[in-house]
Amino acid sequence: MTTREEKLQTYRDISKAAAEMILKKFDILEPRCGFSTGPGWVRPIEKCFEKMIAAGWNKDLAQVKQKFCQLRIYIGDRLPPETDPEMRETLGKIMDEAVIACSVLCESCGGARDPEQNWGPAYCEGCKKDWESTR
Repeated sequence: MTTREEKLQTYRDISKAAAEMILKKFDILEPRCGFSTGPGWVRPIEKCFEKMIAAGWNKDLAQVKQKFCQLRIYIGDRLPPETDPEMRETLGKIMDEAVIACSVLCESCGGARDPEQNWGPAYCEGCKKDWESTR
């Protein structure tokens, strides 16, 4: 039987590998404040970064995380002062699309989850039961 600590370490390793893959794919430097989401959210984050880069984003990434069961993407404040306000708004809308996409996805497996969930891990029922079975 897998212990809770072993399961947590495996999840961290998988999550770290997913983050490294995304950053490498888009040639983005490691965010200053970290990148910690589960592998179930990889595709919406990739789509978000694709759209942001196409819109002219300079790839300055401060942090990517899960908070209150929602995706949070914080871009750096290093956008040049002359950056078009419309582009800033466009980047915000693109990030909002990713947040909405992840609001119904399990952060661990990518399956469907309750969008009303707002505390703890953003898991579907199956992943939640699997995690709780190690207690």
